[in-house]
Amino acid sequence: MKKLEYNINISPNGEWRAPTRVREEVNKAFWREGESCYVQMSFLGIDKHRTSDQNAYYWAVVIPMVTAGFILAGNELRIGSYKDYDIVHEMMKERFIPEGDMVFFDKKGDRYSRKIKTTTALNTVAFNKYLKDVRDWAFDCLGVYIPDPNANVLDSDENGVVIEITVDQFLNSVKMKENNV
Repeated sequence: MKKLEYNINISPNGEWRAPTRVREEVNKAFWREGESCYVQMSFLGIDKHRTSDQNAYYWAVVIPMVTAGFILAGNELRIGSYKDYDIVHEMMKERFIPEGDMVFFDKKGDRYSRKIKTTTALNTVAFNKYLKDVRDWAFDCLGVYIPDPNANVLDSDENGVVIEITVDQFLNSVKMKENNV
C-alpha cells in the first residue's frame, strides 16, 4: 500500500489549495494509463504543538520549582541538576499525562504504535492544562506556588513577612538550604 501525505493550510476565510505538485505526484504513484483508479483521501486536523515559550517556561520555572518543593520536603534532589529535573519531569508525566499511541509508518504504509506518555505531542491547549495540573498539585502537595510566566514568587523572609522575589532568587535560596543540610 502506497501512502502520500501533504500539509494544507486553510486560511481564516476558509479557502485552501493543495500544493501544485499534488496532482502530479498522486497520478504518478497510483494511476496507470488506460485504467481507472480509486484513491482514498483522508483529512486530519493538526493542532498547533506547544510553543517554544511554553516549553521554556516549563523547563526554566515549573520543573525547577517542583524540584524545589521536593527538596524543601526533605528529598535529595538538586537545583540545577538536569538529571534531577528529568526525574521530576518523568514523575509529572506519569502523574498527569494520559497514555497515548505514538504511531509510525514504514515505507509500505504499515502502521506501528507504542503506548507512551509524552508532553512533546501535546497541543497548546492540552499543554496549558498539563501546566495547570502540575502547578495546582505542587501547591496542594508541596506547598510551592509556581508563578505565571514572567511573574514573581511569593515567599516569606526569616521574620515570616511575605515578600515578592524572582524565581531565580527563590531557587537560589532553596539551593543554599540544600547545601547547608
